[in-house]
Amino acid sequence: MFRQTTQIFTSCILGFCLFVGDSQADSPAVVLKPDTNTFVEKYDETVDVAGQLRAGLMYGSTVENVDIDDLRMDLKLQTVINGETACIRVASRNGVFSATWEITLETGVGEQVITGFPTQYKKILEKFTPDKLVAIASVVAPDQNCTAERVRYLPTSWGDPDNETIVAYLNADSTDARIAGKKDKETQRGKCRILPSSDENTAFDTICTLPMNLTNSGATSSTKPPIELVVIRNNFSTVMKRIRYLLSGS
Repeated sequence: MFRQTTQIFTSCILGFCLFVGDSQADSPAVVLKPDTNTFVEKYDETVDVAGQLRAGLMYGSTVENVDIDDLRMDLKLQTVINGETACIRVASRNGVFSATWEITLETGVGEQVITGFPTQYKKILEKFTPDKLVAIASVVAPDQNCTAERVRYLPTSWGDPDNETIVAYLNADSTDARIAGKKDKETQRGKCRILPSSDENTAFDTICTLPMNLTNSGATSSTKPPIELVVIRNNFSTVMKRIRYLLSGS
């Protein structure tokens, strides 16, 4: 059993949802609470923030404002084994809020879960739009911690995901950036845009968008989602180190 308390929120059987084109109103959503003593959050309107390079990796969203009780983590592209750790980080674009926590996973958790988010700033955070409060989640092996270099990424979403599109939020220092999805025999290309400058602190300055084409099993290679996302950055004539998001693997 999970070390965390779980609760079934719908009657949909685990493992049979998240199909593109189907209504996701009845998607299964098991709530996984943070491991004991791992949840840490900070809220400071005066903070001087630089932000981490990878700020968020989320499916597209159609909601107007975030729902703190419905931050979802998608495992459709992953094979989870007992004892692996999901590492979650949330950050606001203006830099005033950040939070991190961990969840120990088990085989059979399902394709989509809600990450328990026990913030004391719920009323403040639910005024944010999806592009201004972003989350990134990764999974590491049982013998590793969240600082491991090689991780597999789990796309997140506020509520039911629009899983035809994935969005990477980066603190790319306003470099010229492009995103691509690597498949077995081809590369799928997306777009990046630099956000307008602001007088506020910013935890990320670039948004990269890529069509995911998530489909049911049996799809052809041209419609399968990418195995890995790669962001290519250029600072004038200098090619910078690529940012990689491994999306599938065991």
